[in-house]
Amino acid sequence: MDDVNIHLISIRERLKGHYDVYPAQSVEQLFIILEKVIPELILLDINMLEVDGYGMVDRLKNDARYAGIPVIFLTGDNDKVSLLLTGAGCTLLLFW
Repeated sequence: MDDVNIHLISIRERLKGHYDVYPAQSVEQLFIILEKVIPELILLDINMLEVDGYGMVDRLKNDARYAGIPVIFLTGDNDKVSLLLTGAGCTLLLFW
């Protein structure tokens, strides 16, 4: 999930052919997808307008249907210490 469409396109292009990719640009789109498909992994941006990545992870982890799905944060944020100290509940943190 990312609210910047070009990021979604870039990730989808890099992963297509290897994985089924279901891009979501909003919370609403993500939950529509999750009603149809339970993914093996969620890639999630941290800095979004509608909800930040931390809040999104909280929502996912507090719902038994989605709590077991690993989450990888993708971010351009360079403040790695703050991100790591948040206890964000993500499985992995990737900086780009």
